[in-house]
Amino acid sequence: RTFETYIHKYAVPYETPPRVDSRIIHERLQMAGDQQLYAHDILHIPKTGGYYIHPKIMTLLGNTPEFQALPKPEQFRLCNLGAGMRTRPDSYRGVKCTLYMSEQQYSEHSNITYMIKRNPRHHVLSQYFHCTESSDHARRAHEMPSLDDWLEYWSYNSLDGEPTNVTFGCYDPRNMQSKFADFHPERGDSIAGIQKKFAVIAPMDDLDVAICVIFVHYTGWIPEACDCSLSQTVKLALDQEKSIAKESRNESVNFDHGVKNHGATYNTTKSQDELINQLIERDMLLY
Repeated sequence: RTFETYIHKYAVPYETPPRVDSRIIHERLQMAGDQQLYAHDILHIPKTGGYYIHPKIMTLLGNTPEFQALPKPEQFRLCNLGAGMRTRPDSYRGVKCTLYMSEQQYSEHSNITYMIKRNPRHHVLSQYFHCTESSDHARRAHEMPSLDDWLEYWSYNSLDGEPTNVTFGCYDPRNMQSKFADFHPERGDSIAGIQKKFAVIAPMDDLDVAICVIFVHYTGWIPEACDCSLSQTVKLALDQEKSIAKESRNESVNFDHGVKNHGATYNTTKSQDELINQLIERDMLLY
């Protein structure tokens, strides 16, 4: 089945999801007192900027006058659950959790969910280099084969079945973004269905704008750093401030996990491109 066949069969006109006032969700969560009623969720697909998103949203919150004016008991925050935590805490360090981020697949229990999408080709390569070069996987990097062998192994395994041999102690790159989003066109899922699941679907290519869109939808507030109506002088000052903050936190090192090669800039061979295309057919439709 070619990519064009998928487009012809499953693509539908865009439908704008209804906007939900996030403050209503905060009030509903407070009244419910039930962890099963989640507030907002960021679907953190691995290698789509999660380690960059978390501190950015917390910084925007802390710098927003409306948030600063809230009494301590009424303040709220983003809580990062990572990949393994299943129980959602009510609060962290005394502040209520109303936005969660986790490396777990889409859940129907979530009220409002946000998703960052990445160019699937870049995403596959980023997974490989994370497994071979990052500080996070340094102890298991020796289990990884060459890029060609890794691509061949995964492309020759069933797209949805369990691996037949080894997993190299790292990511499974086969349509990872579709799996996390619970998108399966072969069972009848449509693009319209995906749009109804997520309040915001944003590209990683413009991550700062995506973070602003998520933040405004989550809080109902527009911080200065996200206000496009500000004068150029004010915006330049804000950009300079963000640049200084980035350098002081060494943010780029944390974001890159120490990886030297990157999916968007690595030059692949023709045979590698062909193998990658076999791994991202569903992800390409979603992207």
